[in-house]
Amino acid sequence: MPPVPAVAVDHVDVAYPNSPAVLQDVHLTVPPGDHVAVIGRSGCGKSTLLHLIGGLLTPTQGSVRVLDDLRDDARLSHCALMPQGDSLLPWFSVRDNVAVPLRNSGVGRREARARATETLAWCGLEHHARRRPDQLSGGMRQRAALARALLAEKPVLLADEPLGALDAITRAEIQDWLHMVLSEPPSDDARRAATTMIMVTHDVDEALLLSHRVILLADGRVRETWPGWFARRGARRREDVLADPEFAAARSGLLRELAGGGR
Repeated sequence: MPPVPAVAVDHVDVAYPNSPAVLQDVHLTVPPGDHVAVIGRSGCGKSTLLHLIGGLLTPTQGSVRVLDDLRDDARLSHCALMPQGDSLLPWFSVRDNVAVPLRNSGVGRREARARATETLAWCGLEHHARRRPDQLSGGMRQRAALARALLAEKPVLLADEPLGALDAITRAEIQDWLHMVLSEPPSDDARRAATTMIMVTHDVDEALLLSHRVILLADGRVRETWPGWFARRGARRREDVLADPEFAAARSGLLRELAGGGR
């Protein structure tokens, strides 16, 4: 038998009273371990789709399952939600920020801090564990936030413009780091390799580089789907991938659709 989909959105509508439907007849199936990028113009329903999958919203029609669970609270329990910005708590150290999901799940303070310290070493922040978030660069804060989301050890990661607040150079660096994390985790962290990721982004290059599949939302509907480059990239440098004629053609097609048909 085929594995149970990590996420199954079955002909879903989301509407609010006296307002047009935010999502209309959306169908999406994401196998375990797949990475999906969702793009589209502002207001097309991207964040609503993430909140729906993560159990923060209930569909008006249709069904949403995460690991075959329909209930909102069950879906939420399977998902780590990373909102826009790093959302680190300014009064906590970086280590204690990364440990938050473990503490929330009942892990003792000493064990949570030990595991957070290991994770910080894994993402190159071991020397900043005792610092406050405002003592780190934007890229370091974003790595800490992503480490926190992964340390929650949820099977589904929902990321809403996770790199949107970064400058272009830092954003490119974190894209490379995240690609490495999701494709070649350390052996003792192999469980993270199976993380299913659904990411909302406005950056077309980011969508292609970090996903197996790119979905365009327009007017609350899935307008079109493209193959992503996550698996095709291999060990190539980001600059070499961006210069690949096939990648450039895919980017141009996405941008055309966003500018025209993606209305």
